[in-house]
Amino acid sequence: MTKILINSVNNRITQLDSNLAEAIKAVIDTKIGENFDAPNPIVGIITEMMKNNLNKSNIPRDSDGKFKIIEEIK
Repeated sequence: MTKILINSVNNRITQLDSNLAEAIKAVIDTKIGENFDAPNPIVGIITEMMKNNLNKSNIPRDSDGKFKIIEEIK
């Protein structure tokens, strides 16, 4: 019984591997990536600036990670 299950799983894995290889080959053959525009350098610069500003966050937090109230609004 176990041998039958192992053979069945092995056959399905082999078929899946074959299907995946065919799908990858089809994507490469159709050159699907050729229709994309080149990345805009200005967008890249703005993205880097935003990442850097997120890393410089000076917002105080409690020991449990919640934001602290700096001054209560009255």
